[in-house]
Amino acid sequence: MKTRNTSRRAPAGRTGQPVRASSRLRRVELGCGHGWIRDAVAGAGEWVWCDQCADWARVQRVEE
Repeated sequence: MKTRNTSRRAPAGRTGQPVRASSRLRRVELGCGHGWIRDAVAGAGEWVWCDQCADWARVQRVEE
């Protein structure tokens, strides 16, 4: 079945441009209590994957 809108749109709030990492040494603190992990693009309040919990955890703090 063919849809009306054949062109693909970027999701709301996204430009389609790749995200450029700020620093490889950047660390974020997880809200689940498993401490700090390295993540070059996550910001405070975003969700990241915690391997120890095997679930998503919210970022509490960011340290460059």
